[in-house]
Amino acid sequence: MHLRHSLAFLILVPLLLTGCNREEQISSTKNVRGDVPIRIGVRAPLTGDLALYGEHMRNGMELAKKDLLAVDSSRHIELIFEDACFPQDTISATRKMVQINDVTMIGGSFCLFGHVPILPFTEENKIIAFNTAANPDDVLNKRYAFSTNFSIKENAEELARFAYKDIGARRAAIMHLQTPFGEDYKKYITQSFERLGGSIVATEARAPDARDFRTEVTKMKAADPDLIFTIHFASPLGIFLKQSREAGIDAKMLGYYENEDPTTVRASQGAAEGLIFSSSPIDSVFMKQYRSVYNDDPDVLAANAYDALMLQVMVYEKCGKDVDCMAEELHDVRGYKGVSGTITINSDGSASKPTIFKVVRGGKFLPYQP
Repeated sequence: MHLRHSLAFLILVPLLLTGCNREEQISSTKNVRGDVPIRIGVRAPLTGDLALYGEHMRNGMELAKKDLLAVDSSRHIELIFEDACFPQDTISATRKMVQINDVTMIGGSFCLFGHVPILPFTEENKIIAFNTAANPDDVLNKRYAFSTNFSIKENAEELARFAYKDIGARRAAIMHLQTPFGEDYKKYITQSFERLGGSIVATEARAPDARDFRTEVTKMKAADPDLIFTIHFASPLGIFLKQSREAGIDAKMLGYYENEDPTTVRASQGAAEGLIFSSSPIDSVFMKQYRSVYNDDPDVLAANAYDALMLQVMVYEKCGKDVDCMAEELHDVRGYKGVSGTITINSDGSASKPTIFKVVRGGKFLPYQP
């Protein structure tokens, strides 16, 4: 098997190791016996409308586990999956994983409406908790919470710059999730876009499971924006796009990484054509392997989940069950070559990495070209 650069998860190893090959670097960080199980709990939506996101996360983590075992078959990695997304299920699943399954790490959570309420528990119990979604303010600056995704503030500023400078938008509206996640996107997009000289002429919010946007569409049409920021996801976003085009709105649509979703395209019935969204550059070797195993293209969440597992195993093998040591090592990640881009973990626990833009063309997600 080709061992891609992300297996050299030795960015945390002293620089003198840079002359070693990847296998040597990996073994250099390993202070824990291979027969000691590394138990990582994963909370993901495995059923329901958001199941595709959970499936991609699970696929990414299973590929990471496969690659880790290919380098060292003595590793004992247990991934304990729980179908959890909303608060009650996530709280129950997390308590079960910590108190019964004896996990010391939570890997690749996606649903922030479940992830945020459980953070006081994971912080108090010193559980390393990873998140693959963009990070709102209330998950940042924790001792044991980390992410392989950027902060909402960072991504919102990137979206505002792209809208103003690359697309040329001056009058924008925002359709966002009616959650703290969506509110943070609205806040930071508004601040950045107006600072650049643009105007936010309308903002509308709907729940994650909304099925009718006609009231919001009517208000947005009256505001006459030349661009709409689409901070929503899955089938509801597709419905919003469809109803917007049916109402005669011809504004550009600009979203974020969760807009890269076949569910959205199907629900839009063709109205997603031309939707632009931010994304991360996915490693070509990872993409090829993912396709060969799952007969599907990986999205950013799959790549983020892969990188999260790699980083968690790395710090566990260096620190054992010393959670404070693991937290310190994760805070020191600089220039890690992940499959979702080159990652630096910021002091607030979020990641900084390159941003690219894609567009829906013919129902496919392609690199954006002006």
